[in-house]
Amino acid sequence: MITRFVPERRRKLLSVQWLLLAAAALAVIAFATLCPIQERPRLFANPDLERFAAFVTLGFAAKLAFPRRHVWTILGLVLFVAGLEAAQHLVPGRHAHLHDAVVKGIGAAMGVQLGLAGLVARRAAAWRFRRAPEVAGDYGRMGLDAGEPN
Repeated sequence: MITRFVPERRRKLLSVQWLLLAAAALAVIAFATLCPIQERPRLFANPDLERFAAFVTLGFAAKLAFPRRHVWTILGLVLFVAGLEAAQHLVPGRHAHLHDAVVKGIGAAMGVQLGLAGLVARRAAAWRFRRAPEVAGDYGRMGLDAGEPN
């Protein structure tokens, strides 16, 4: 059996496409949080659902942008949430509530966890894909066709 040598690639510290998406999400969230209330964009009837969805998106993109920095990504996003809520005190007509910060923080953490799950699933699929020729070779030695069930 001939096995080809496939060097184990080191994971990148940074993914530029996901970093750009995370930066765009960060800018949109900062605008929506700090703009006057009448200019705030509305997507859903429930503002908590908007906050949660926005920060899940940000957390997911941030995790895929920084795949090796799990705890630091969550900590950075929670600090960003706290900073935005504190900055709302400077904007006339806006108010900061602990409830809003908790919803945003949970959304960011959930997005980071979903990003981690995506990375794990991608790694598992890549492992199965690399292992497929070996499994086909095992079937050939047993006298079975790889496509036939036992």
